[in-house]
Amino acid sequence: MPINAKVQPSLARKILIPLVLLLFLLTTSIIQAQQPVFRIGVLDDPLGSVSQGARLAVQRLNASGGVVGADGTAFRLELVTQATDDLQTAVANIQQASVIAVLGPADNGTVLNNLGLLQGLNVPILTTAIDDTIIARDTSDLIFRIRAQEVLLGRGLANYLIDELGESNIVTVQMDVASTAGVVGFTTALAEHGVRPSRSYLLDDNTTVEDLVEQISTTNPG
Repeated sequence: MPINAKVQPSLARKILIPLVLLLFLLTTSIIQAQQPVFRIGVLDDPLGSVSQGARLAVQRLNASGGVVGADGTAFRLELVTQATDDLQTAVANIQQASVIAVLGPADNGTVLNNLGLLQGLNVPILTTAIDDTIIARDTSDLIFRIRAQEVLLGRGLANYLIDELGESNIVTVQMDVASTAGVVGFTTALAEHGVRPSRSYLLDDNTTVEDLVEQISTTNPG
């Protein structure tokens, strides 16, 4: 029986919790500057999940009165959003805005290939990228992964499908090269339960999503 299980927590909640914790830690030291606004950089497309989640979180915080400092002063939050198409320019613009922290980038490759550039901002970087090596390769202690690492996501999905749903007829579908590590991690997690994918599919230049759907439906007609 084909299973289409998708669990997606609120983007606002995912951004809001680490944001509140970060602001709590920073408020005492930054309060001395007496700035009426705390600016937070966002490295993401304006319509991307990080940007939209950040907007919802900031709207909620500002609507509740903003962030209150140690001396009772209320500070409102402001986002400085920059797309990552030209990351050097985006980082320069965010640096000029005097942000206290940065959300993003979301893409594993963007983070891993630009660690030095991101570290140069000299503020906490809260990324939703999930590559297992991000934290290990960060020597600045400024980069924080606010989503579970990729290997844990694969393990959690395997546990849910097998232990909770009792499924063993599972196929994997790889949509791009960037997801190779995720597919390998998930397959490894399945093996820990004694389960192997019945089929593995790859979306390549000669295959469409419709082709994959048809192949899966034919293999699993139920």
